[in-house]
Amino acid sequence: MSVGIVKKIEYRLLTAVGFTEFSFTGFTGSIRKEISRNNGNVLHSTSISLKVAEITGVKTAQLDGLLYRKAQYRVTDGNGKIHLVGDDNYPARLNYESSIDGQPGSRNGYFINILHQSPKSYPISET
Repeated sequence: MSVGIVKKIEYRLLTAVGFTEFSFTGFTGSIRKEISRNNGNVLHSTSISLKVAEITGVKTAQLDGLLYRKAQYRVTDGNGKIHLVGDDNYPARLNYESSIDGQPGSRNGYFINILHQSPKSYPISET
């Protein structure tokens, strides 16, 4: 089930109290939720895809910091609904790839995927 476009994303490291906004290239984010059943167990899977323009040392350091940490994400979709992705027991994980295509006007940035799996569903709220 594709939920739609991402307007805003924030993260909370499991050791932190508040959320921090994560900057990304507008209109490049999407969130997808799938529910599957295996041997009587239900698995809720969420994937978030984002793009961040321009490779820099500061952005790489921020992504590296999230790469090795467990986190919870708060995602606002295009309809103003807020999706919680992950918690202290079932945290979400971030992976990324950096790319410079080498052609004039081509892509220079990061492709980010945030993945989460849990046996339970997470609430969706209005902004």
